[in-house]
Amino acid sequence: MGEAFFYAGTRSLLASNWPVETTSAKALTTDIFRRQTKEPGLYRSEALRRSMMNLMEHGVSRDKGGKAQFAFAHPMFWAPFSLIGDGR
Repeated sequence: MGEAFFYAGTRSLLASNWPVETTSAKALTTDIFRRQTKEPGLYRSEALRRSMMNLMEHGVSRDKGGKAQFAFAHPMFWAPFSLIGDGR
């Protein structure tokens, strides 16, 4: 699946190994890019690791009233993601 991206010139690809819950996936991916923007020398693999840790430790789903419903600490929210290719 990822071969087409590599032929097109990408150096790495973030993929999920199974369907993911959208709120946690959005939080994880935006945190990865936020970290890389803030710290340009940060490896992609390290940004992914830190974002996963942040989601485990601080990620919370809230209802419309702002009340916490559950935490994203369970692996089903962060474990499906794999960095393929260059982790730098």
